[in-house]
Amino acid sequence: MKTTCEPIRIISDLHLGYSGSLLTDAAQLRPLLDGVGTLVFNGDTAELRNEPRYPEGRRELLKLQELCAQAGVQTVFVNGNHDPVISAVNHLDLADGAILVTHGDMLFTDLAPWCKEALKIGQAHRQLLNAMDDHLFEDFEARLRLVKDAIVSVGLPELHLHSGPIARIALFAQKLWPPNQPFVIVRCWREAPRRAAAMARVFRPRARFILIGHFHLAGLTPLDPRMVINTGSFLPLLGRLAVDIAGGELSVKRIHRVRGFFSAGEEIARYPISALSKDEG
Repeated sequence: MKTTCEPIRIISDLHLGYSGSLLTDAAQLRPLLDGVGTLVFNGDTAELRNEPRYPEGRRELLKLQELCAQAGVQTVFVNGNHDPVISAVNHLDLADGAILVTHGDMLFTDLAPWCKEALKIGQAHRQLLNAMDDHLFEDFEARLRLVKDAIVSVGLPELHLHSGPIARIALFAQKLWPPNQPFVIVRCWREAPRRAAAMARVFRPRARFILIGHFHLAGLTPLDPRMVINTGSFLPLLGRLAVDIAGGELSVKRIHRVRGFFSAGEEIARYPISALSKDEG
């Protein structure tokens, strides 16, 4: 799928409807629409897998779609692990293959080793991989769909937390148990960029820029000749970035919250866009 209306802006992991999200109302995103032609939501836009949170997640998603439509902004929703069937899109190839956009839940067989359902998802994913036709094994889109199939087959545990600051504290505390959990999370943060670059080498060798979310830690990781950019999340503490594509350049901006609204702030990086050559890839 191609997005042709520049400027293109890419963000991820809004988690609309989630107890710990900083977004309690999709309208808080209105400033991020200013001057944008196409807004790409790279996975986990809304809570569409958790039964208690589904109604709120769906309501805020519809509000977000209406907000973008009123602003004349084209939208593309990439499937994530919290919204694995939000659209038919599992990845985007932009700028003639120079940019790969995908959520990142494919990078670990068990989705993310720290999540409660990791073991079950890992088992389901491996079973599906073992049953996959050989001719599809190197098909990138087929592999991405397989991840979503594993996620859907397992589901999410029910969370009955209320929204607000107390819920965010409680959710953060959950991430610290058992005691080895922080070490598992840090290991994933360290490995994810390398795995993303390796994924691109196999499936999209011309991609110089790989944009992911999923792991919630915003940042840029240069892995010559590629750059892996995690756009972070709208959860507390770990930051969030907007990636803008226009006029043959890619720029990265911090997203700030001011009086409850989120907007693109200072630019922290800018690169000319060019695909990798056969020798470079």
